[in-house]
Amino acid sequence: MAHKSQQSKDQVRFQLIDQPFKMGRDLYILKGDAVAMPLTMKVQDPTFVIDQPTMHIPYQEDGALQSLMDVLWEQGFRPRSGTSFEYESIKSHLEDMRTIVGKILKLDWPKGGK
Repeated sequence: MAHKSQQSKDQVRFQLIDQPFKMGRDLYILKGDAVAMPLTMKVQDPTFVIDQPTMHIPYQEDGALQSLMDVLWEQGFRPRSGTSFEYESIKSHLEDMRTIVGKILKLDWPKGGK
């Protein structure tokens, strides 16, 4: 499962491996020769103040977040809304609808529907 990002071995990187026989996916977090160990969830008192993140990623290692996005994309995950792809799809659909309506009503609209 190689992807094309130019990351150094010492940067945080992610691997997501589909495991259909386990009915899920395995996520690995790697940095150099180190591998993150499984996280544990702990029920806290409602007054508990969260003062430590699960993981801190320095700005200079933003490639780690890109790596996570890349592996999720490779597995078919997409943003739910607001993507440029979604906008382009809607724009294309509206252009098609303008063309159809223009033909039915015999309108001669300029390209772009204006």
